[in-house]
Amino acid sequence: MLAWAVQIIEPGGPLGLDSAAVRSRIVATDRPLLRLGFAGIHFDLGPVPSGDQAYLDLLTATPRTGVAHPACRFS
Repeated sequence: MLAWAVQIIEPGGPLGLDSAAVRSRIVATDRPLLRLGFAGIHFDLGPVPSGDQAYLDLLTATPRTGVAHPACRFS
């Protein structure tokens, strides 16, 4: 089972992924969900343009658990 995080991203809105503080708060929220036994976190954030560095930084900072599905690999 995955925890599902949904948020619409608007320029100047409360969820500015380009802010390191915002990304840190998201990751801080993920950790307790993973400790509750969720197999992972599914982010449904958008719109996010392809190659968005802030979004990629968020994915990199998000704890990884379990075995990744082959279609969900990133490096």
